[in-house]
Amino acid sequence: MLKNLLRFFIMVLLIVGIVLSTSCLYAKTADIPKTGQSTQYLKGDDGDIQAGISWPTGRFRDNGDGTVIDKLTGLMWLKNANCFGPQTWQDAFKKVEGLNMNPGDYSKSGYTGSYNDWRIPDINELESLINAEQKNVAAWLNTEGFTNVQDSYYWSSTTNANFTGNTWYVYMYSGYILFSGKSIKYNVWPVRLVSNKQPYIGKPWPSPRFSDNGDGTITDVLTGLMWLKNANCFKPSTWKNAIEKVADLNTNPFKYSCGGYTAKYKDWRLPNRKELFSIVDHSKYNPCLPKGHPFIINGQDGNYWSSTTNPRITGHAWFLRINYGSIDYHDKSKEYYIWPVR
Repeated sequence: MLKNLLRFFIMVLLIVGIVLSTSCLYAKTADIPKTGQSTQYLKGDDGDIQAGISWPTGRFRDNGDGTVIDKLTGLMWLKNANCFGPQTWQDAFKKVEGLNMNPGDYSKSGYTGSYNDWRIPDINELESLINAEQKNVAAWLNTEGFTNVQDSYYWSSTTNANFTGNTWYVYMYSGYILFSGKSIKYNVWPVRLVSNKQPYIGKPWPSPRFSDNGDGTITDVLTGLMWLKNANCFKPSTWKNAIEKVADLNTNPFKYSCGGYTAKYKDWRLPNRKELFSIVDHSKYNPCLPKGHPFIINGQDGNYWSSTTNPRITGHAWFLRINYGSIDYHDKSKEYYIWPVR
């Protein structure tokens, strides 16, 4: 009798352990930080939900040697964001190489460090500096410990996979992400990785990257985000209608069987701009999704709404171009695709 009771309790503990571990695996907060947007423009938007990891108090730390550490991402940046002036993409690499080899040449810019592993940031690292609440991101960064952040374009090290003579850049004024010819002169902002605080920055992607849950949903193993398998479950809609349709998916899941959806989750939302950007693979195009992805994408050149408003032009919201991977904004009355996430 006693042995049977012991076996029973052991089995219960094992089952509870499995359930808890599984729920923690799929219900944990995704390792993607908040966008910074705190203003609510519509119930269910980015400013309302504010999904993601909270920013640390005093996000940036001045190291006193001409460098600043971002405590959110673990990246170290030059404090002077315009140390070199505008450069072509090729010359930008030469400038950063000179910084590594002859750091003393840059003491007039306030740099007294001696690191030899500076590099041009990739597009994800550069985007991590964007605060979606700010009308002028450069001006905000200049109040956060940096100097000479220009409200202009900054090179990334990431080449456009479709147009290899072009490279991705971030506009530090508004935060949009586009690409341009490598012979054009843009600003250069060296970075180095101190510690891996975010899984999509500086860490190898898991293989496979995605897990098909068999119920019309896909889990991104890298970020912990769950997406609808069918990225075209909904017809293109205005921004307001997009948020309302996702709310209807939560309320009436039985109406949606696209992509074999049989789950009944009630916490779907329109992804914010960082969540949308996290799924992009800039080595691919048409669509710009990782190789072997399991999603159903009918409109390979479609645009997908984010829940994030452009604070400078509040009648516009950010969206992702799924063909290349750019982040741009447009009038909320435009009709774009909807790709729910949780």
